[in-house]
Amino acid sequence: MNAYLLVLLSIILFIILAAWGLKFPRTKKDWQKDRHETFSLLITVIIFLVLFLMLWYVISIVSYPPVMDMIIWGAAICFAIIILAAIFLPHGVKLKFEKKEKKIVEEE
Repeated sequence: MNAYLLVLLSIILFIILAAWGLKFPRTKKDWQKDRHETFSLLITVIIFLVLFLMLWYVISIVSYPPVMDMIIWGAAICFAIIILAAIFLPHGVKLKFEKKEKKIVEEE
């Protein structure tokens, strides 16, 4: 991560926080969520940021195989899954839904 990218991310974060501050200028009076919802929202944002940074780091250090190799292996895996599904589930998956009883309304 170079310095320009850190500056860009800082500016974007500042703009997001400024927009959030304009939307809720009086903090607790304008924020309708309770503590649990606020905590859940913050944890969700933190998890998203951590996963994004981890993915970015992995992409920067891992060398991937050529595209044709990935397509061939993906096709082979999909074909194997289809063959195994045909062997173990020859009649498919039958889902049983509850039958709704028809309610007859008597007209007076």
